[in-house]
Amino acid sequence: MTEALISDDEALQLTAAEILAHKSTEGHEILKEAIESKNLLVRRAAVFGLAQIKEEWARSLLERSTIEDGQWVVRNASAQAVEAMDNLNPYIPVPLPEPSESPWLLAFAAKQGSSIGIDTTPLDLLLSALSNGLPDERVSALTYLRTIPQIDSIQAITDMAQNTSGIMQDVAVFSLWFLYLSGIF
Repeated sequence: MTEALISDDEALQLTAAEILAHKSTEGHEILKEAIESKNLLVRRAAVFGLAQIKEEWARSLLERSTIEDGQWVVRNASAQAVEAMDNLNPYIPVPLPEPSESPWLLAFAAKQGSSIGIDTTPLDLLLSALSNGLPDERVSALTYLRTIPQIDSIQAITDMAQNTSGIMQDVAVFSLWFLYLSGIF
């Protein structure tokens, strides 16, 4: 792999760097050395390899390369790699925070004069937000309620799907679809 990384074939260099990124200790050490190489194309290939490694030390090397490398092509590739690390894919779902850590729910609870327990699901509070909250609070409540397969939450979501229109109805129907896909119905 090291020979491929320092070869004259740019495509082979990029492929070798990305393979080395997946060869933990040994490959990572080679990429650390390659980012310091005198060869511009080896440094550029190392950037592509380091971009595959989702660890802080790799990010630090890329950030340093963005500023310190003498060649614009390496600086530009490093900057793009760092930017790609910062931009999470919007199509990959992220887990919901616990209700006790959800800023909107904490604010809603404060407005209602109640609190949220750390290890409990605040079903009553979520149902209250669904029926009495602002539109964004209702959507957020539906996001949590669709993960709570209880009769009260399913009935509240069904009522919203049947008795509202527009975006609120769409979100309620989506929540029912989510429950259906999870095997509740």
